[in-house]
Amino acid sequence: TYGAALYAPGMHFWYQALERWLPSVALPSTCCKLALHSAFAAPAIISSFTLTTKMLEGATLQQSALALWEKGPTMWLTALGFINVGLFINYHFMPLPYRVTFGNCVQLLWTSYQSWELS
Repeated sequence: TYGAALYAPGMHFWYQALERWLPSVALPSTCCKLALHSAFAAPAIISSFTLTTKMLEGATLQQSALALWEKGPTMWLTALGFINVGLFINYHFMPLPYRVTFGNCVQLLWTSYQSWELS
């Protein structure tokens, strides 16, 4: 549900927007993409994943928000290391037609970690 309804469309839009704003694969452009992802996309992904997952498990919105408050910062700090390595490879080395697919593979590993962290 989360992946098909929220994550996939969101990331499709995100990758397109980044390519419009920063079309180069040069190192400075790649670093800007990573910074933008860390500042905007990662918090949105962590928030939407945590809230959606907890509510699908039967938690109230308040309980879900509390889980985000407790686990969100740790998940974001972990994402800075793990996700940024995958995103660097994606933005710097992957041809544009393969970026969403490669990003989804990295995200599958990340979502597995998030699920473990929330359980």
